[in-house]
Amino acid sequence: MSPENQEVSPEYQSLIRQLTNAAEKGAPLSDELNAMPFPQRLAVAVDIANLAARDKTADGGLPNIVLSTAVDNTGQTHLTDIACLGANNSRRDIYNLPGRIDQQNVTEQVKLGLDRYHSMFLANGGREIFRR
Repeated sequence: MSPENQEVSPEYQSLIRQLTNAAEKGAPLSDELNAMPFPQRLAVAVDIANLAARDKTADGGLPNIVLSTAVDNTGQTHLTDIACLGANNSRRDIYNLPGRIDQQNVTEQVKLGLDRYHSMFLANGGREIFRR
């Protein structure tokens, strides 16, 4: 969502910093991220991971923030997991797909379809901060 050379709002930068700080502490991000449509959710997660990587360069004691994605049958990429990988290979999952999608006993493609469907019905199409 925010390539390095693209101007982003101070509000967006503040949100990414806030979510990155939470991710680095292993706090859950599902509520915040699932309040936006899946394409924006992925873009925000990428920005979080990039900022966390820069933070880790400055402070090697910070955890790694690792994203997992999957491509649905329409060719669109979805965020499927965010993990906070700390010392001694500790792992904390800090993101889950909306609702109980992850818990459904269905194929990954069906889960991604449910994620896409969820995004269609978000109030106001997601958070206003992402409308430029």
